[in-house]
Amino acid sequence: MTRRYPTHNGVAIPSCEIDLPRSSESEYNNHHLAWTAANFSRSAIFQTFRDLESNQEMLPIDTHTYIHQTYDPPAMPTVRQALERIESAKDQGENLKFRSWGGYALQQITDEMMNICLEEYKSNDIFYIKVSIKSIRAIRQKMRKTRRLQYEFQTIPIN
Repeated sequence: MTRRYPTHNGVAIPSCEIDLPRSSESEYNNHHLAWTAANFSRSAIFQTFRDLESNQEMLPIDTHTYIHQTYDPPAMPTVRQALERIESAKDQGENLKFRSWGGYALQQITDEMMNICLEEYKSNDIFYIKVSIKSIRAIRQKMRKTRRLQYEFQTIPIN
């Protein structure tokens, strides 16, 4: 029996706020509070929202497994809720977090990235952001325009 993972104002609550069994695991891995990837990778806004550092937690592997076995994914935020959370995160200096080379890469939310999200929101068009260590590409679906933006990444260890 599963139930929907709880949210507050469109954002999944941290796992420390739900009743979880005590873990004896010493190995940790990354848990996206905004899962599944397929739901959140369909636009620049939702992918950026999912990649916010605050929407990810390092959890003991058994706890991570328990969450996915016990809960259905959280309800999707509205596009407006996701965009407001991204804007707030940018204002607070929060990073995006990506899996990279045996660790994680942190990326500042730049004005260019924010503009892509705002343009997507205003146009009701869908953009896709593909992330790699060398570049971030924003591909506008209807116009098939590609922007290539260069960024520097900081790699942090997994544990």
